[in-house]
Amino acid sequence: MGRGFVASLAALASAVVLLAGCSSGGGDSTAASGAASTAGGKVASGTPIKFGVVSPVTGVSAVPAFQQGVKAAAAYVNNQLGGVKGHPLEMEYCDDQGQDPSKNTACVHKFVADNVVAILNYGSAFGTASLPIATAAGISTFTPGSALSEDQSKYAIILHADTESGYAAAFSHLKKQGKKSVGSIMTNIPETISLFRGILPPAARKGGVDFVRMVVVDPTATDFTPEVLKASQGVDTVTMSLGPAQMAQTLQNAQAAGVQAQFAVSNVAIDEKNFVQPAGSAAEGVVAYSGVDLYNSSASQAVTYRDQMEKAGFGAGIGGVSEQGFSFAMTAYTALSDMKQYNAGALRDYFNSHKVPVYLGQVYDASKTPFPDRPAIHVTAARVVQVKNGQFADVGGGWIDTYAGGS
Repeated sequence: MGRGFVASLAALASAVVLLAGCSSGGGDSTAASGAASTAGGKVASGTPIKFGVVSPVTGVSAVPAFQQGVKAAAAYVNNQLGGVKGHPLEMEYCDDQGQDPSKNTACVHKFVADNVVAILNYGSAFGTASLPIATAAGISTFTPGSALSEDQSKYAIILHADTESGYAAAFSHLKKQGKKSVGSIMTNIPETISLFRGILPPAARKGGVDFVRMVVVDPTATDFTPEVLKASQGVDTVTMSLGPAQMAQTLQNAQAAGVQAQFAVSNVAIDEKNFVQPAGSAAEGVVAYSGVDLYNSSASQAVTYRDQMEKAGFGAGIGGVSEQGFSFAMTAYTALSDMKQYNAGALRDYFNSHKVPVYLGQVYDASKTPFPDRPAIHVTAARVVQVKNGQFADVGGGWIDTYAGGS
């Protein structure tokens, strides 16, 4: 029988130091301003369009792949597509060092001061600490879906299935395989714990399974056997939020202890290089929700994503986290290419009034709001993939949308 943990990690040309943990890209970043970018003879040499990018590059919950995805997308836009009508994308990167709310807030204050068009965010610390700051400045944020309040949602652009919808799709698929109950392992980050306490119970209800318990763990531990045994007691599926290495270790601990729960991961934990391969045979059967089969799909956007990650030197980072960063940047580029003005207000208005194709996803349509209490959620469908012979493959048979009729 397949085994896996439904998991989430809470789950993107000039190097100028801005503040502790912030830069305009570093030596391996995408071209910002002043770099010649050509596409059909056109040079991206106009006024740069600036974005802020914040994610945990260092720290216990570090996910450097998010910024790698953004960098690969920006390099593609600037060096091959000619920018946005000749204007290069300029990405201002900031490391919130393990989703530290105070560092995240410092990043966003800098973005506001620098008058960015929008912010590309990864991590749960942003919703509680920084989204209100960006919102007060009229700056939209591309961010993973989460349980944001109505006020916080006004300037949040959530391009893919929100966390609750994704888990509901995974639970619905697992129910068809005979699964009935869910336990959870959460890293000891207050924002992450609070987030998932609001997400997992309703996702389980919508997916037709029972949510039983949550177990909090120290992410610096080297043996998660006690937590696995406690979380899996009396349930057949377990969710968790840890980094790739910790998840691989957890699967191995579970295998050694004879735990017979169904294991899976969320979209941002789809990482064959850093999660599946280190876990070895313990990863076989792991189930995840995703937007696309990142590793095997022949769809043009999936191929472009993989090619550009390789070209940027980030091939080892291909997976759910970098895909999110790449998708955020490329979807922003798509919208900007159809706009006449490039500022925060114009971008927000565009996403509010247009159906925007999501790169590596579906369509962002602000007129669709399945959750009356969460008006920022407009995309609720996900795919289900599973590890087979060391690779993630689509097993859900297409998009699964448990919230298609609202809730």
